[in-house]
This record gives sequence, structure tokens and C-alpha cells, in this order.
Amino acid sequence: MNRVKMRGFIFRISFFLLLAGGFVISSCTGDKVTADEVRMIIGPYGGEVLGPKGTRLVFPPDALTYEVPIILSEVPEGEVPQNGDLERISSVLWMRPEGLTFNRPVTVEMPYRAGQMTEEAQLTQVSAFTSPRFMPDWQELAGTSQTATHTFVFEIEHFSIAALYRISEEDAACRCSWLGDWCAGTESNCADVSRISLLRDTEECAFTLLLADSEDSELFSETFDSCPVPENLELQPGDEDCRVTFDEGSGSVILTCGSCISELSQELCD
Repeated sequence: MNRVKMRGFIFRISFFLLLAGGFVISSCTGDKVTADEVRMIIGPYGGEVLGPKGTRLVFPPDALTYEVPIILSEVPEGEVPQNGDLERISSVLWMRPEGLTFNRPVTVEMPYRAGQMTEEAQLTQVSAFTSPRFMPDWQELAGTSQTATHTFVFEIEHFSIAALYRISEEDAACRCSWLGDWCAGTESNCADVSRISLLRDTEECAFTLLLADSEDSELFSETFDSCPVPENLELQPGDEDCRVTFDEGSGSVILTCGSCISELSQELCD
């Protein structure tokens, strides 16, 4: 009789330990609740979550201040908000808690349907868009197509829904990898240039390059219909001919005037 009771006691203890172990594993590695929903806890140390349809989120260390239960799911086809007349080439990923903001950008990898797109079309016409789930306001995000795997990689600063779309050839031809303002350090400017701005006309395919001094007075301005900045563009903010280039690796704008080289960054404009 004692042996029977002992066996029953050992069985109950083993059962509860198995349940506890399953809970710990689920909390650390994620739990696929349904075929289209994945849940996982991510904390300050970072990590990655493999979502539905081959999606992947990578959280760098310190992106989150505390542990957060992450939920990834698909928006049902009948509930996807319209994004103009763009052709959608992926499922729509819903990332929750919606509105969660990160201390550092989180990387998203999403597969897309390449169809008959050439490699050039995949590199120039695939784009990511994000929007609040229930208040549609699609915003385009910069990213890169990985043509070998038909995957688009981009960064987000908060949770919402996201999807990939194919933009037209006309819109793709009027894209620019750098737009905005770049500023020089207090003692590292050339030809008195303290700020360089590249702006795009919202009505037509036109770009304006503007160079200004520390008083924000215009030193040079010219509008053209191509991007990047034409190599033969004659910049003369001072007595010397200058040249402007964009370094995609660092995200800096390089101004070269004769032997003077100045590196301008967006952070210095804050």
C-alpha cells in the first residue's frame, strides 16, 4: 500500500514539474497560439520573434525597458485597410501591443510575392508601409529588398500593422535615398556651409538642393529632376567649386570644396 501511495505521489510531482517546465519554455521561446498568431516575451536583453508566413522581428538590446508580451498575427484579408491603388505583395502583419514604442529601432523581415518582377524591379519597386490598425494612415518606410530570398528588410520605431506593396515604375524613378537636413560641426565646415538640405517637390518629380550658412542664409540653391544629385552639378557657395555626395553607410553628406572636406550629419541639426 505504501508503495502504491509513493508511486502516486511521484507521478503527481512529475506531472506538475512537466507543466512548470512547459510554461518556462513557452515564456522564453514563444508559443504559436494558432497558425496565424505567435506570442513571445521579449525584454531588455533583446531577441527575435518568428511570426506568421515567414516574418521575423529582431529586437536589439535595450530596445525595450522591461519585459513585454509580443503578439504577431495576420490581419484577415477582408479587414485590410485600403492603401490607395497600390498592389499589395505580402500578408499584413499586426504587431502588438499596438503603439508600443522602442528605445532603439526594431528590424522587420517580411517575405513578398515576387511574381514576374525582375531583380531590378524588386530592388526599386518593393516598399514597406505601416499604419495604425483601426485608424488607417499608411506611411512608407525605407528598407532593402533581399532578392535571393524575396524578403524585404526595414526598421520600425513602434508597433502597428505593416505590409509590402509594389509601387509604380514612375514613382520608383522619382525616389531618392537621402532627403532632409544635414548640418556641419561648428569648426568643420567648408565654404561657410553649415547646413545642406535636399527637398522633394510633393507635386512633381523635382528635387531642390539648398546650402546655407550658420545664420541660415542661402548660399546656393538649385532644382533638378533626378536623384542622386547630378555629378556635373556646379556648386559654388564660395570662391571654390564644391561637390556633394551621400555616404549610404554612415548616412552622412560629404561636402568637398577643393582640399576642404566636411562631413555633415542629421544628428548635428538637432
